Amino acid sequence: MLKTKSRACFEKLCVELTQSNSFSLPYKLATNKLKRPLILRNVTRSDGRQTTSIKETVEVIVGALFPVDDINLETAAHKQSRDFIDGYQKDSLDPDFTNQEIMSVIRLMAKRKAPGLDNITVEIVEEIHKNVPSS
Repeated sequence: MLKTKSRACFEKLCVELTQSNSFSLPYKLATNKLKRPLILRNVTRSDGRQTTSIKETVEVIVGALFPVDDINLETAAHKQSRDFIDGYQKDSLDPDFTNQEIMSVIRLMAKRKAPGLDNITVEIVEEIHKNVPSS
């Protein structure tokens, strides 16, 4: 009886959620697209101590991944990389894509799919290219 009652409550919840947004919880459960909450654990700081808060943990991680760019602290390899990038020059631009290259990419794209965040479908891209091939 408890299992039947639990199932009935779950189905009622699914119906309520689906009425407001069909891509809500039931869809996410069925497709296993439920995002788990981010859990940040303590990390070890450079001085050997453990972090004690989420803010401090994030600061240590960001500091390790994106160190301060200080010319006075760089190694010989860093200096060589910096000199190479600063001295790089390119006299010519890359050639434009040909119509054939663009059309082959459009043909490879999946048609009749939901658009991305920009709301532009493959069909829209194809029509734009057909009507204005030089842009």
